[in-house]
Amino acid sequence: MKPPESRKTLRKLEWAFCCISLSFIISCNKTEEKKQLPVNKLINVPSIEKYIKNLQLVSRAIFRIRKPNDETHTITILLDEKNRIRTLKIWEYEQTGDTALFRMVHFSPRGEAVYLLAYLDVIPADSSFGKVYLVNGRIINFHAFDIDLQTRRAKPSARIQNRAAFRTYLTGFLSTDAFHRHYRIPRAQLLKKMKPVYFRKPVPGDTTIVNSPLVSLRRKPDTKSALLELLQPYDHCTVTTVGKTETIGRYGNNSWYRINVKRSGTTGGWVYGAFLDAVAVEKK
Repeated sequence: MKPPESRKTLRKLEWAFCCISLSFIISCNKTEEKKQLPVNKLINVPSIEKYIKNLQLVSRAIFRIRKPNDETHTITILLDEKNRIRTLKIWEYEQTGDTALFRMVHFSPRGEAVYLLAYLDVIPADSSFGKVYLVNGRIINFHAFDIDLQTRRAKPSARIQNRAAFRTYLTGFLSTDAFHRHYRIPRAQLLKKMKPVYFRKPVPGDTTIVNSPLVSLRRKPDTKSALLELLQPYDHCTVTTVGKTETIGRYGNNSWYRINVKRSGTTGGWVYGAFLDAVAVEKK
């Protein structure tokens, strides 16, 4: 016996409702998967840059290591809330040769390097600067150039012309495990030295560093003001005044800062806040 038309219609509606519900659940799951997309799946530079910008770092430790060849390495290690190494800042200085190398490495939650910034300063000749982006230990993109320290002009890098040349700067930093082996810093020793921190924008009296190459130090807090000097990555500076806030293109909304640069004879000048590192303050 066939069911009445009303029962047929009801079953059709139930079936349609089930299909819509199933489609909605699949859609939600896909959205959730997209939100939780692991870092090792990132395949382009903008997504890596965005990931680095949103890193949540809550504690740090600082190590100073003296090498047999008269090199001093200052290492700042930043961890996330699960005590995973997410960022390294390494300053290597050779006392006899006036050579300095600054490296900053960011890692995925799985401990794989996703980004490296390297800056080599050979005094008084020139310097090299470069960025490299990685996925699963493979370089997917990079750019590098040399800077004449006299004229402060940039040109294509003679030292770093291909991926193979960049691998030199990645030695010991392709993963957090490789870092532990390279510097012989056991995890237990690292965790023992960790101190909780939070990050904020610089205020007068703070010491911070320049985070990009060829940053303009200006006479007034204005992009059209006279250029006093071009600053380099890891230039240490002391903030004396916080000026006006301004939005400048892709650099976002930041304040201007009057600073004194430690390495130069410049009495002071203004720099846009996007090019200064946030200040890590220890929690009490």
